[in-house]
Amino acid sequence: MKTLLISLLTFFSFHYISAQNLYTSEKFKISFVTTDILENYITESDSVLGYDNHDYAVDIEIVPISEESEYTIDNEKYSARKLAKYLGFKKVVDGNTIPYVKHAFYVTSKQKDQTNMVPVYIMVIVNHELKVAYEITVYCYNMNSVEGEQIIKSFRIIK
Repeated sequence: MKTLLISLLTFFSFHYISAQNLYTSEKFKISFVTTDILENYITESDSVLGYDNHDYAVDIEIVPISEESEYTIDNEKYSARKLAKYLGFKKVVDGNTIPYVKHAFYVTSKQKDQTNMVPVYIMVIVNHELKVAYEITVYCYNMNSVEGEQIIKSFRIIK
């Protein structure tokens, strides 16, 4: 009985610690997952989605493909680097593609806050079906870049 109780407590503790929270925008056909609970915050534009808490911020801007250059649409790696530079990041390091989206690439950088260099992930996803590009940033205020990368890699285009 004691072993069963310990096993159950361990299972529920692990399950609670690794809980996944799914965030979905039906309007923009995109979703991502995080272990943290984020709140959707009001943005200044109908084409920007924002989620945050004290540890992370996830910002998603939706840009019509018609406003992007053809080279940008065909080269997500170039686009992610270009977006990072446009946002003011100086030292940009190539990341990678992500598992669930074919036309996506992310890069990493850091942003100085009052005391630390905060890890930031910058990604571009091109959705040819909807004719939009998603410009995504994930800020890791708690310095947990592992979770930041997991958030980036969890993005999906939904049907």
